[in-house]
Amino acid sequence: MAVREAPAPTAAAHTHEMPARGRVQSSSARRRSRPDAITSLLLAVLLCLPLMPFGRIFSGETWRLQSVLTIAVLIGVGVLMRALRTGGLGALIGQVIIGLGSATLLTAPAQAFLFVIPTFDVFAHWDVLAGDAAEQIRQGVAPMPEDPTLSFLLVSAIALITVLADLIVITFRVPVAAVLIPLALALAPSAILPHGSDAVAIALIIVVGAALLYRSVQLRGGLRPGGVLGAGVVSVVIALVAAVIVAPLLPRGGNGSLNGFGLGSANRIDATLDLGEDLRRPNNTRMLTFTTDGGAVPYLRLTTMSQFTGSVWEPDEGERVDVDWLSQFPEVRDPAVETTTHQISVEVDGVDSTMLPLPPEPFDLTGLGAGWRADSDNRTVASEGTVINGLSYGASYTTAAPSLEQIRAASAQIGASTGLSAEDTPLLHQYATEVTAEAATDYDKLVALQSWFRSSEFSYSLDAPVEDGYDGSSAVAIEAFLTQRSGYCVHFAAAFTLMARDLGMQARIALGFLPGEATGTSVDDRVQYAVTSDQLHTWPEVYFAGIGWVAFEPTASLGVATRFLAATPTGSDPVEPSAPAPTSTATAQPERPDITEPTDTSTAGSSPSVDLGRYLAILGWIALAVAVALTPLTVRTVLRARRMTAARAGDAAAAWAELQADAADHGLRADDSNTPREFVDRIVTATGAPREELDLLRAAIERVSYGREDAGVADGEALAGAVADVHRIWQETADPHVRRRARFLPVSLLPRRDAPTP
Repeated sequence: MAVREAPAPTAAAHTHEMPARGRVQSSSARRRSRPDAITSLLLAVLLCLPLMPFGRIFSGETWRLQSVLTIAVLIGVGVLMRALRTGGLGALIGQVIIGLGSATLLTAPAQAFLFVIPTFDVFAHWDVLAGDAAEQIRQGVAPMPEDPTLSFLLVSAIALITVLADLIVITFRVPVAAVLIPLALALAPSAILPHGSDAVAIALIIVVGAALLYRSVQLRGGLRPGGVLGAGVVSVVIALVAAVIVAPLLPRGGNGSLNGFGLGSANRIDATLDLGEDLRRPNNTRMLTFTTDGGAVPYLRLTTMSQFTGSVWEPDEGERVDVDWLSQFPEVRDPAVETTTHQISVEVDGVDSTMLPLPPEPFDLTGLGAGWRADSDNRTVASEGTVINGLSYGASYTTAAPSLEQIRAASAQIGASTGLSAEDTPLLHQYATEVTAEAATDYDKLVALQSWFRSSEFSYSLDAPVEDGYDGSSAVAIEAFLTQRSGYCVHFAAAFTLMARDLGMQARIALGFLPGEATGTSVDDRVQYAVTSDQLHTWPEVYFAGIGWVAFEPTASLGVATRFLAATPTGSDPVEPSAPAPTSTATAQPERPDITEPTDTSTAGSSPSVDLGRYLAILGWIALAVAVALTPLTVRTVLRARRMTAARAGDAAAAWAELQADAADHGLRADDSNTPREFVDRIVTATGAPREELDLLRAAIERVSYGREDAGVADGEALAGAVADVHRIWQETADPHVRRRARFLPVSLLPRRDAPTP
């Protein structure tokens, strides 16, 4: 009895896993492979959970509500498009269209076509918004106040992550990524805040993620052993991509103290004087420039440290007052002490700090907004959250110039002590006594200590402390430094301060910058100085009654030693000036072979600077557009590779599915009424392909579809070779336009509308 040939299996029927033992895939299996709305719902919940810990970085609720709505809408669009049988590609296109349209309507409807279609003007507006938001983040400190431009950047990032997560989890069916992506996002805040992560959010992510994984396994009828490793690798990659997207959106952690101070985009300076790693950093970068109206080039101070625990120095935290207090209550000193007033203008371009670099005794600050406060004890100025990078400001400052007679007559004996016993630091007590034995006054004792440290007995080194194990400012490290006689500014300043306290004087350590070096450029007839990262510095300050805090410079080969002129010079009085006049090099630096001095490019005739951020933003939009445009090509390539691999293993159904998909991409779709023989005839007629190879494919698919369970496995290499030969013939004979469409817009990815509902 003649048996009519059955219709050719469609491409959609063999896109997923092929049935075991050659049996035709059942309708229940096909239902399990279809996208599931519950899976999408669980994914949406997972993506919303990381918003909980991010509330510790970005204040307000508006951006969080917008993010939740964005996630809901984009995931909902994906569910709807898949319900309409447009597949993963249709879902991706729908999400991109809805996302761009919504962003256009909310941010720039006036510049758009029909209010929702973005134009070049809309993209330019988005570039400005993103740049403004990035600048706020660069200068801000967590938690940041809510702002519309900041919300735009955050919600845009959430939208991009949502589309990527939906593509990976729902379309490519890698459910492990559904857990790793939100988990990476939830842990990101802990990178900048000591307690930035949220244990509740992380626990909920694990619970909901477990439910999603269970749902996926249930729908699939079990995990494919061969795909577990690949799914894990892809998931880790996606989690890293999510972290890369979010990382630039995180401001620095800070609380208005020196903990918000750092170098570059990732490094910080410890307020406990752990400067060794910062000073040993191989890249020397410009941090700020300043001009002053004459006189000595000042050291720029960030904070002071008076409390010593024996192991660390702690920054002073006095009463915070309004910055106008500095003008209303100047330093109290003897009216007979001569003082002068100068002006300074500072431009910061490489310091992530909440504290202003200022000379001692500043007042009349300009260029600052709200939120800046002064410390009434040390007269330093800090913000309540704003980072100074990019800030331009000015100030007046007072310098005291007591005569030699005045400072020798002033007492520094304010009853301070080291807090350490002679048994704890025997060398420190011994040298403090021996070096100052012949000095008659407190000032002379300090000058003796300063001269001793700056003598040939000591050397400046960044390596010796590390090699000998005393890289720090603890009492043990200072004792070792006094033995080795080699170290950097922290060791010199800490040893000097402790020895001054051992002599009963009130002393503290200041942290800031050396005066820098002249750039050769003048601004408003003032010499401009540049301060670089290798000029981070600490120095001691001692309090003299009637004069105030006086800075000393004990670090060998750095800065200028403190000396004061006599009112009436005599043969026995020192004749050095109290500080050097501005020269081309304001401070002598130790030889640093590991650091190359930066070339000054801030001359008057220099070319305009390039706005790198704007170009990067444009490149980002271009990259996104290219990625979206190449998505069909990428998906089609992956599917083809999977089918060809299966075909080489003897899977006739996979080979036949790829043959049908290739024909559809080149304009020849299989009809449900066609038998395999009729479909082969159509291909031969359209391309002139060899019938022998096509008959091999036809016979193989007929055996698999209607053969016995013990039917032999087809010759995989022959099957794959036949499919490859037909593909080559399509490429050689098809019109160039058809070839381009088949490559970049393959219609085989779209669902067949005439396919029966399973």
